[in-house]
Amino acid sequence: MKKLFTRVIILLLFITIHSTADDKIKVYGYSDYLPFMDGNKNEAKGLYSILIKKIFNQANIGIKFEIYNWQRALYLAKRSQGGFGLIYKSNKRLEIFDFSDPVYPENMYIYTLNDKKFKFDSFKDLKGKTIGIVKGYSYGDKFNSAVENKEIKTNSAKNDDVNFKRLLRGKIDCLVTSELLASIYIKKNNLNGKIKKIKKAVESGEVYFVFNKNMKKQKILKKFNTALSKLKENGQFQETIENFISKN
Repeated sequence: MKKLFTRVIILLLFITIHSTADDKIKVYGYSDYLPFMDGNKNEAKGLYSILIKKIFNQANIGIKFEIYNWQRALYLAKRSQGGFGLIYKSNKRLEIFDFSDPVYPENMYIYTLNDKKFKFDSFKDLKGKTIGIVKGYSYGDKFNSAVENKEIKTNSAKNDDVNFKRLLRGKIDCLVTSELLASIYIKKNNLNGKIKKIKKAVESGEVYFVFNKNMKKQKILKKFNTALSKLKENGQFQETIENFISKN
């Protein structure tokens, strides 16, 4: 009888642990995008992973991160395998995903060598220039449209680190990336006198957490939005961002 009782307890513990793991929502993140996101299949790093964890924790919802390269992570999210974040809205993505409320403002700018004369008032000013981008990333509908219509010429790399190195070697004329990412990269690599930001933004927008529409996770997104709003109201959200920036 005692042995039977012990077996039942062990079985119940196994079922509880297994059920808890299964109840966690799978979240796909992407590598090679520090300071925002990086890691491996079992560990997420960067500002976005910290914010996502904090929001879901506030909502009392368990999550499990899996980190892949950008294209693989997005592919899995499109196949309704899990949530994905954080990304820009685009017309194509709105057809596939349900979006949360905006989480973080990610402004995209052009960066070039400090001694280059460079004008950017419209995409026409970029004609004849080679622009470094990261393969698979969206830089907003206007930029994407200019690329598709062959108004501008781009050169794709696996990450922004490669693009900055190409810029310094003169392989590209400029690159497009987020303001926070560029400022941290320039600071870490002592490039203040070598690389400059063009004042006009290519894209000023927000990034969002998403689920494929087929997953029908609108209730989860509603809880996500409520938790996000509470964190912003009580100051914890901004405090988390400031703490992260101060350490990088």
